Amino acid sequence: MKNLVKLTDDSLTVVPQGMGHILTLKGKITVPLKCVTKATVSTDIFSRPLKAFRSPGTSIPGVYYAGTYYQDHHKLFLNVKRTQTPLVIQLHDAEYEQLILGVTDPTALAQQINVAIRQ
Repeated sequence: MKNLVKLTDDSLTVVPQGMGHILTLKGKITVPLKCVTKATVSTDIFSRPLKAFRSPGTSIPGVYYAGTYYQDHHKLFLNVKRTQTPLVIQLHDAEYEQLILGVTDPTALAQQINVAIRQ
């Protein structure tokens, strides 16, 4: 699933698109930019089965993950298909510790986010 990621001078907003809006059970997530630690592209996030408790959200194991997940005492937000290369946004002092997202160009968006948080 695709997500629209909007950056402003002081915040990052994720808006799930299409069915992702319904399947994640979230309209949007907004976090202060000061809470973003880094953004990376993950090539190995699906190299092992996702062992996490989902609440609320949707899952087709091995295919699609959407919503809030709890893994090893960490709260994650996912909206990504297994066939996508996920953008992983690390957060601190925010509702979630990680946002794992399917986006059109994860490498370019990770660079854009990392530049924004250094300013």
